Amino acid sequence: MSEHDEVYLRSHEMASYLRIGRKLPVKWRWLRYGPPYIKAGRAVLYRRRDLDAWLESRECRPTSEDFETNSAKGRGPTVSKIGGRAT
Repeated sequence: MSEHDEVYLRSHEMASYLRIGRKLPVKWRWLRYGPPYIKAGRAVLYRRRDLDAWLESRECRPTSEDFETNSAKGRGPTVSKIGGRAT
């Protein structure tokens, strides 16, 4: 894919792509958190490849040690939250 074939998403499209609330990207930018973005005047754009790379960097894999520790305490596996939703 050439540079001219890049897919850019606006903030609301990015939220839909990541399945998060529409206001969360604004909050993330204010907190200086989240995937990289581009400012073009007043428009905020996200490259789809940057979103995919950011998601990959957020991947968590539970270890058997984590499961054994929580099971010993009478709890199941821990639940992480991304974008306010349990995963």
